[in-house]
Amino acid sequence: MLFYLIAWAVLFCVCLMVGTSVLGLVGCPSAIERPADRLLATLWVGLLTLATALLALSIVAPLRPHWCALVAAGLSLPALWSKESRQTLKAYRGFCTLPVVLGVLAIALAAAWFVLRGTLLEDARMYHIPRVRWYSEYGTVFGLALLEPHLGFTSTWHALTAPFDVGIFRGRAYALANGFVCLLFAVNFLLVGRRICQGKMLDSDWFLTIASVIYFGNLIRRYTQIVFSPSPDVIVTFSIVMICWLFLIESKPSGRGLRAAWLCSLGASGLKLSLAPLVAISTLVELWGIRTSFFLLRRFSVVLIAYVVPFLAVQCISTGFPLYPSTILGLGTDWAIDAQTAELEAKLPAFTVPFGFHPTLSSETPSGWIQMFSNLAKNQSYFIFLSFVNISFCIWLVFFKNLEGIFRIIPVLGLIGNIFVFAAGPDIRYGFGFVHIGPVVFAHVWILEWMKNKEEKLKLNFSERTFWWFLLIAALTFLPLRVSTGAAILALVGGSALVLLPFRHSAWLRTSRLPWQWSPLVAALTVAAGLAATACARDATEMAIESYAGAGLLRLPENSVSTWLLPPPTIRFYLTVGPDGALIPANSRYGVQTVRGYQYVYPVEGLCGDAELPCGSFGIRSDILWRDPKRGLAGGFSRAE
Repeated sequence: MLFYLIAWAVLFCVCLMVGTSVLGLVGCPSAIERPADRLLATLWVGLLTLATALLALSIVAPLRPHWCALVAAGLSLPALWSKESRQTLKAYRGFCTLPVVLGVLAIALAAAWFVLRGTLLEDARMYHIPRVRWYSEYGTVFGLALLEPHLGFTSTWHALTAPFDVGIFRGRAYALANGFVCLLFAVNFLLVGRRICQGKMLDSDWFLTIASVIYFGNLIRRYTQIVFSPSPDVIVTFSIVMICWLFLIESKPSGRGLRAAWLCSLGASGLKLSLAPLVAISTLVELWGIRTSFFLLRRFSVVLIAYVVPFLAVQCISTGFPLYPSTILGLGTDWAIDAQTAELEAKLPAFTVPFGFHPTLSSETPSGWIQMFSNLAKNQSYFIFLSFVNISFCIWLVFFKNLEGIFRIIPVLGLIGNIFVFAAGPDIRYGFGFVHIGPVVFAHVWILEWMKNKEEKLKLNFSERTFWWFLLIAALTFLPLRVSTGAAILALVGGSALVLLPFRHSAWLRTSRLPWQWSPLVAALTVAAGLAATACARDATEMAIESYAGAGLLRLPENSVSTWLLPPPTIRFYLTVGPDGALIPANSRYGVQTVRGYQYVYPVEGLCGDAELPCGSFGIRSDILWRDPKRGLAGGFSRAE
């Protein structure tokens, strides 16, 4: 647990420095008027830029801590050289008040406890964890997809996790990046809670309030196991929200730099290909805004290349296809995976989960279109319902509601993104960030129109009451859990008592008004309680593992270090289903296979997880070769002719 807190503190400082450098060099920080908004924008730009830079580093070197520290230091130097950047950093110290520091610490402790469990997600054991290990030990190697096609999926999020997967931390730090981004997103509650209590809400603040309430608790509760893994799905969802918000706080082009929203979208382009609609729309918006400035167009081109090329290069090196699993622009190299396998990987998201069958297993293939759509309605009922609601709201907002300026872009993004995910792979996991945009914008518009007709005095009272309603709704988003209600009530009562105690004889106590300076702490305690309540729950897989491990039927990895210091190591296991439908966990077993004179590890039962490299979760293909035997695994793989 202490490891997470220290690592997050380091990441926070590095992201702040990197973001300040990027915005100072190519952006325009002054275009964001309020310092708190500027701080949040800086942190998100810094986080996504750092992940992209580490992915670029993996092309030339393994992602060891010392190399990554040098890259982070190099990206941070402009923030120290520029006088304006140094003044901006000094101004941020004004946010280090006692309520804010205690609030961030409370959420950090709750988040660290929340992600303290091991990574159990199947996709993580299949290719997320192995890809992190490859980055950490060898960097980006040629033909990695030949070893396991899933390893061809590139994500900057894996590169951000890799530097921490070393030494005594190996196998323990896979939830670090997702835990950090949850902490960073939860800071939104402190910001909007303070502004609600002050009665100083702008249009962008209402959007961030509604989006934070709808997205955070819902995602944490629904995708708990994803949060515990290196999967980029969490950052993909949160990035969509923050980029939409950044467009609102930078609604007018400054004429002196590039938007932070566009810089964030470029940084997010390497997270997952499902963000393609977001990147395309934000790029068109930015290009339209700077179309008359040759200087900004030139800067636009350089920045676009700097952010996008590393992702395409790593994709090409790993698979032979820059847009893998799409076979467009295939180079026909000796390390390229065959087109048939690439096309199969493209079909998997669209068929396996939504329609309930694997495209290579003919026995599972539905008998007709009726059965296929019946399976889709059964497996993705939540996604279909939300898509219908989202698309309806977005169409109304885009075509029938007179939205002004940049605000119209957000429902357009929700509409196009939803349709894109539905066509590519109709799964709520891929479309979670898009399908909630319509309801968020609709609620935003409704609140703004309702507020327009209120008198000033009523608006003030509305703000005071809204703060408590905001906390209550935020707590309820973590339901249903057995202890959530109690934990949320304790957080509200305890947080209020903590604030009221030092001021019990003050005049404001007799008027029942909370001092706005302490509102961030109360909001933070509420969110921390929700996280803690979620951490108390266990899903079926976790309960089965605890039961079988307690009975001596499942061997857990040795762990001589307290979890208060370090997270527990990853469990190597696989699941089977008993006759009564109960889950039966068992330890994974590994074998060694020799192919063309070289040895590979493969799981006899289970998936690779954090097994020794090279490992292929579904066996080793017969035509694989070491591309450069003198360099060993760092030289990559190729196909035998």
